[in-house]
Amino acid sequence: MNRYRRFNISARLLVVLSLFFTFPGLYALEEEIVLGREKGWGPLQHYNTLLLERGFQGFSDIMLVDAAYSWDKETDLLLHFDSAPPSPSLVRKKSDGPGEILWTRQNYYTITPKGIVPESNTRVFGSGSAMFDRSSSSILQLVPGPGSLFSPGTDWRDFTIEFWLYPAETESSQKILSWEGVTLPGEWGETPKSQAIRCELSRTRLTWRFDSVFRPHDTAPFSLELRGRRELMPRRWHHHMLRFDSRTGLVEYLIDGRVEDIRYANNQDRENGTVFLPFLGSAGNRQLTIGENLSGFLDEFRISSVFRDSDPPAPYENREGTVLINPVDLEFAASRLVRIDSSFETPDDSDIFFYYQLGDSPFMYLPDNEHWKAFTPGDIFSPDTRGRYLHLMATFYPDGKERQSPVLSDITITYEPDLPPAPPSGLSARPQDGAVLLTWSPVPDPDLEGYKIYYGSAPGRYFGQDSEEGPSPIDVGNTTEFIVSGLQNGRLYYFSVVAYDASPRPYQTLFSTEVSARPHGRSQ
Repeated sequence: MNRYRRFNISARLLVVLSLFFTFPGLYALEEEIVLGREKGWGPLQHYNTLLLERGFQGFSDIMLVDAAYSWDKETDLLLHFDSAPPSPSLVRKKSDGPGEILWTRQNYYTITPKGIVPESNTRVFGSGSAMFDRSSSSILQLVPGPGSLFSPGTDWRDFTIEFWLYPAETESSQKILSWEGVTLPGEWGETPKSQAIRCELSRTRLTWRFDSVFRPHDTAPFSLELRGRRELMPRRWHHHMLRFDSRTGLVEYLIDGRVEDIRYANNQDRENGTVFLPFLGSAGNRQLTIGENLSGFLDEFRISSVFRDSDPPAPYENREGTVLINPVDLEFAASRLVRIDSSFETPDDSDIFFYYQLGDSPFMYLPDNEHWKAFTPGDIFSPDTRGRYLHLMATFYPDGKERQSPVLSDITITYEPDLPPAPPSGLSARPQDGAVLLTWSPVPDPDLEGYKIYYGSAPGRYFGQDSEEGPSPIDVGNTTEFIVSGLQNGRLYYFSVVAYDASPRPYQTLFSTEVSARPHGRSQ
């Protein structure tokens, strides 16, 4: 729990005492607790929400988890580009599934990034994308390992290659993806064949080319090319997908889910021909290269051994999220909640709904608890909104197109702690026959419930048992004068008085100044 505190307890108590005696009605002091920003959020429970590492002014924001791809059994490679690449000797996985990585050396590929810069402001999914700068020779090289689609000597069936591309410019030639290999004698006829897969952007259009990758039955060379019809504009994100259906030989190129070009890898270049299945030879460089000569950004690069659905997901498709904040301690059981402010953004028609509960339980409530109450940040709560532990919940909704998420940057809680009453003052003791008369000044606290008298036969040790009113302490109610009777004449007694308030769990003041008196039987 993090908070901005204006006073510590001792200093605050001195101020309270000063206000009591100077302006008795001005005793409430507002305090603030700030969640988020440089103080952090503390423990959170997330339900489809994400804590960003860098948000408003560089601090941690909370927003919806986007619909980034996740690893499944058909995934061959999945690059999220959500953080800077570490040393190749470091391993950092997001799951046990091969391929779902930020950057790492993992089961299917050994990845070597060069000159690639992570970028958090220009992205589609997650917390970042990969920025490629042609002037600095940015490139991503992957060496396939056993079990990968690009492993030497591998037969393919269905496959999909897809990525999000944001080109800085679209006129010059830029390689998005390239691979080269060579077949050995006997793998595809008696002579070796050079193989290549290329995806290039040039003169505003993307082109895919496969040379001697789809293997005819007569072992003749076979090349296949697909070209986008749409002119790509610079500085715009588009989803590109190339997929192959091994049942029909269909090779299909799509942009943002719309078909750009179709070819058939078969002997008739139409649906009913004999299908040529992909095969990668056992020789050659065999290295998969991404982003050579590219100027721009890539995000969510995925290779799959399946014919994927064509429609790319919206960033926040079918997304609704909730975050629960660890209960905030307002110090005292009857502290008054004044208001809750927040810094947040709701782009387009996205929204955040805020809820609270206030009570004596420090244990977190679940979202389905029926006692959550809605509030609007900045509104003033009624004076009877009191309790010790403040529970907060926020529910996040994307915009109507499911492309924008609301963002929560901080929450500021303003409250008035229900301070204990000031200790009684002016205590005096007058001895009587077998008794002592105690008087003191009233404590000016509107929540005052009463006073307790502590007594004993040694200074500061109030364990007396002699009084007819009972052992120490004696609850005398709301009075400023009381006779403690049943005491032994000639014995010295020490007294102190405390006040307590009307809180559900009453707060007791510090002890008043100690006084002493010796009862006697002589008349005054």
